[in-house]
Amino acid sequence: MPGLDATPAPVPATADADACGPPAAAPASADADAPAEATAVAPERATAAAASDAAPLPLPKPPTDDLIKPANDDHTYRHLVLPNRLRVLLVSDPTTDKAGAAMDVAVGSLSDPDSFPGLAHFTEHMLFYSSEKYPVE
Repeated sequence: MPGLDATPAPVPATADADACGPPAAAPASADADAPAEATAVAPERATAAAASDAAPLPLPKPPTDDLIKPANDDHTYRHLVLPNRLRVLLVSDPTTDKAGAAMDVAVGSLSDPDSFPGLAHFTEHMLFYSSEKYPVE
């Protein structure tokens, strides 16, 4: 991925920590019967938020420290936090013509819906084990 640098990208203004909290009180208006705005809740907090009125967590901030790497590592690294809270580490290797992707999602059995226990484990199997269509994947 040419053009990547080791500088963390800025988090978009819409992904700022204040944007995750409850909406600010709307000014009084003539339309008092209008529906209130919904507050977005991160997926990992959806079950907990349904059980309580806890405020959503603020977005994590990208690390600001420089990455410590060996002197012979010519890869470039870039860390991002997406508006949906996924943390991304981009690694560029200038010596290859191939690309790869990996994902680590911080979610597990505690996020399973009560009506579907085992969903996280089933999803893990679907992601990491082969299938008839993709036997060597």
